[in-house]
Parts: sequence; structure tokens; C-alpha cells
Amino acid sequence: MRKRITLAATLAVAVIGIGASSASAATLYTTAAHTTAVPVGTTLTAAIPSGSEHRIYDKFGGLVNVCFGATLSLKVTQNSAGVFKADATGGTFASCIGIGKEGITVKPGGTLQVSGSSVVNGSNTAWLGTTLKVLTWEIPGLVMKGNFTSAAGSPPINGVFTQQPTTAKAPVSVVLANAKTLENCGFAECNVSANYTLTGTAAAYSLG
Repeated sequence: MRKRITLAATLAVAVIGIGASSASAATLYTTAAHTTAVPVGTTLTAAIPSGSEHRIYDKFGGLVNVCFGATLSLKVTQNSAGVFKADATGGTFASCIGIGKEGITVKPGGTLQVSGSSVVNGSNTAWLGTTLKVLTWEIPGLVMKGNFTSAAGSPPINGVFTQQPTTAKAPVSVVLANAKTLENCGFAECNVSANYTLTGTAAAYSLG
């Protein structure tokens, strides 16, 4: 009898552990029901919400550039084993002031990766295991590159993280929270602040 009880308890712990892991793993699903994973090859668009801005600051907090509209185009390359990856295929900026007001574009290349478990961030669920590597912004006469590592803290700062509303579970946003450091900005240091939210069909997608 003791062996049966021990075995049953062991199985129960194993099942609970699997459930907890899969519930928080970084997989992007087509709906909040989390039944169908978004297929590899799917293209996504993330945009700055109306009223939000893409900002670049110098190391003293001075505003170097602000754009009142921006998009980032992505193509899913992995969405399994608790890892979501998507390659940047382009992007646009609009109504910019400061460096890049002549026009900024996102060059193809660069990778967004989300992995690990989630944490509570106010009314949102956040995945701090997020990176955005080799994202390249091109301005006439200047090419800037971002290798943004995971944000940390509560609320998360100094990097990039992914989040979604805890209750609605959508839409998913990629948040650059004072992300350090943008290379070749023309200043000693440039830090980026922006919030890109999945739009169109992808606005219903949910991480879980």
C-alpha cells in the first residue's frame, strides 16, 4: 500500500510540474484558448499603438529622436519546445523628429526570441527571456544596430521583454524599455524606448 501511495504522489507531482511548465512556456498560439500554435513561416506585423512613440535617448536622458508611427515586420522561424523565434523582414517609421527625420527604415535581418517562463508585470504577463538581436535601422548616411538583451526588474527596464494582458491574453507586445545600447547612433550611448504590438490577424495571437 505504501508503495502505491508513494507512486501515486510521484505521478501527481510530475503531472503538476508538466502543467506548470507548459502553461508558461513561450509558445505563440493563434487564439487565447492556446490550442493551435502559429505555424513557422507565418508573417506578422507589430506596430506602435496610436498615442505611443518610438524614442531614442542619449545617456543623459536627452531626446535624440522621436517617431510617432512605426512598424516591424516579422516572419516566424521557430515556435516549439518553449522557444518562439521570428526574423525581422523590414519595417517603417513615420513622422520623426531629430536624427532620422529624413526617413528611417528597418533592414531585413535581426531576430526576436522569446523563451522561458512568465512573470507578473502589473496587469500584464511578461516574458523577460526576450532578446532582439542585430536589428538594423538605416538612416540616409547612417546605419544603427540594436543588440537588445533581456530586461530585468519590476517593472522590467534596461532591455526588451514581451508581454500581454493577463486577463484577455492578447494582444502580444514587444517592449523596448530603455533598451541599451543602440550602436552607431552618433552619440556616446543611445537607449531606445518603444512598444510594438501585434496587429491585424496577429492581434488575436497569445503567448502561453
